[in-house]
Amino acid sequence: MSMKNKARSQPKTLDLVVFGVTGYTGKLVLEHLVKELEHTPTLRWAIAGRNRRKLKDLLVKMGDLPNTPMIIIADNTDKSSLSNMVKNAHTVLNLAGPYFKNGEKLIQACVENECHYLDLGVESFWISDIIKKYNGVAFDKHIKIVPGCGYETLPFDMACTLAARELSDRHGERCISTNVMVKFNGRSLRNPKNAFSGGTYASIAAFLDAPNVRKALEPGCLVEDPARADYLKANSPFNLFGRYEADFKATLAPCMPIPFINPAMVYRSAEIQRHYFTDTFLYKEGMSVSAALPFKVLEKPAALLVGFGFSAFQRVLQNNVPAVQYALKRTIEALAPTTGQGPSKESLDEASYEIEVIATGECGNRIRCVVTGEGHAGYRSTANMAVQAALALAMDEFGSPRYYGVITPATAIGPAALKRLERAGVNFDLYEMERLKLAVNIVAGGETLSAIDEALDTGNAGSKSAGATSDTVSEAAA
Repeated sequence: MSMKNKARSQPKTLDLVVFGVTGYTGKLVLEHLVKELEHTPTLRWAIAGRNRRKLKDLLVKMGDLPNTPMIIIADNTDKSSLSNMVKNAHTVLNLAGPYFKNGEKLIQACVENECHYLDLGVESFWISDIIKKYNGVAFDKHIKIVPGCGYETLPFDMACTLAARELSDRHGERCISTNVMVKFNGRSLRNPKNAFSGGTYASIAAFLDAPNVRKALEPGCLVEDPARADYLKANSPFNLFGRYEADFKATLAPCMPIPFINPAMVYRSAEIQRHYFTDTFLYKEGMSVSAALPFKVLEKPAALLVGFGFSAFQRVLQNNVPAVQYALKRTIEALAPTTGQGPSKESLDEASYEIEVIATGECGNRIRCVVTGEGHAGYRSTANMAVQAALALAMDEFGSPRYYGVITPATAIGPAALKRLERAGVNFDLYEMERLKLAVNIVAGGETLSAIDEALDTGNAGSKSAGATSDTVSEAAA
């Protein structure tokens, strides 16, 4: 899926179009993008949506800018208006979800008009269909179609790829597994109203309307190799119950808000980057519940409770009982804030998060990647990351090798974008860990699968090899 860059068949007069900016997340995206104009004063950009008055009002609120954006009127249900929007654009950032309902026409227009596309989509059942329909033609035209460019899934995907690349660079090993823990910080997040916006609740409720949503319950739903997808289905089921994880010395619950998307995206990255990951690579993740609780003794019950809720949600999706789905959807809609509303300003800035990834190589060497994110993960950090990912594509700041098609954040922007992600408040650091003793099992096809026999009690020990933005890592990627 990589090949040399080629010149576009038609000149582009706009570097970036941001579509769907009038919602809660859209306004946060514009806030960060306006700040970034100091670093990219020559950016040729536009804001787009259905309502000209709302777009003009946003433009007025932005004040004096180094370069004022164009306003483009487009409707995600009108293919011709979308084609007119993207025909002169190099890159489009789509913020108008739910994507499985509203995204395909814009993707089709982008592919036809040779325009890169990014969104915040987490609907893996829909992304699977997009891969089947558009991956080949996007690849042939050197177009990048990149879903999941927010908190889900960019930092998880990038951290796993960075750790795997470091294993290859330092030890000449491919990665056989990654174990991931995420931890949220911030008192304001203890209030459920500050956890998600009305748009996110609407997207979760919309899952229940999707005809093929059960595909999202398959960890390999984004993998193109059927044998690999079957292997993941058998060996990497979603762990939706609370558990104690020795690697982190912590009790973990399923990741919120949706535990089905990160594994699928990381597995697609692993399939694309087989020089860094084995064919038997396995991913698992969990969320620390300690920050949300006043007493440690409550961690296990809380993890079990979260796991029970997600297990029930999984069963609703699997069984596809319309009456139950309708009742659950109405309950979500009743509890949620209205679309356009979201977490308080305090929680946007006071919150933070940390993602810890432990990657194990074929011979037992291990790399630890720690991601620290400033701001509310689902909103402030997501908006900032989406802007930086979009600018990386708009300004052709790709890493090497270059991948095209319907791909992942890690393979679309790569380590070349790490400096940009720092400006989004997201930092990646890599550490060397003590080597594991491994028992080696030979499985079908001659592939080696290393199973952990004895884990050394390293805790957080290990030497810091380099920040992920160091020359060592960047050169390894290049």
